[in-house]
Amino acid sequence: ICDFHPDRLAAAAARLGGDIAQYEDFDAFIEHDMDAVVLANYFHEHAPYAIRCFERSIHVFSECISNGTMAEGVELVRAFEKYPGCIYMLAENYPQMIFNREMKRVVEGGTLGKILYAEGEYNHPVNPKDAPFAKTYIYFEKHWRNFLPRTYYVTHSLAPIMWATGATPKRVTAFSMFAPIEGDVSNGCYAGDGASGITTQNDDGS
Repeated sequence: ICDFHPDRLAAAAARLGGDIAQYEDFDAFIEHDMDAVVLANYFHEHAPYAIRCFERSIHVFSECISNGTMAEGVELVRAFEKYPGCIYMLAENYPQMIFNREMKRVVEGGTLGKILYAEGEYNHPVNPKDAPFAKTYIYFEKHWRNFLPRTYYVTHSLAPIMWATGATPKRVTAFSMFAPIEGDVSNGCYAGDGASGITTQNDDGS
């Protein structure tokens, strides 16, 4: 396991029984003899680490989104094609929750007819004054979550709809509601977005 945060590294090692190689530096970690890597680092930083793995013929399981920009996505695909034999899996696993699987079963059963409109929401409520939780979850001021526009992290609201209907967005309209956290709080967001609304027109006409 590899983590630059010593406390999290120790906690993970203890949870795995303690008898496991531990690294705080990815350059040292990538030298370890292994077949595959599970990337669970910051959600927008997976591509460069995945490419490093491909270069060493290591399979990659990306725990969240694969790239933060379109350019990174192109770079990731080119690296994957350059080093054949590697397996890359993008683990957008939220649709596999039992209620989302049930939604897919109902849609595929045909009792609802053709889906014309569907709505998904993802709320992640956190009390901004709950400092102990914030320090565990967002453990330093420049953490990526403090900079993230609400339109960026849509996997938990959009993925179940795509999974149930099989539809893929083709046109997207999105906007954010400006509602910055006020006062001196440990998880103050630099983005200032309270929420976002996203509408997609999909390839099946929905």
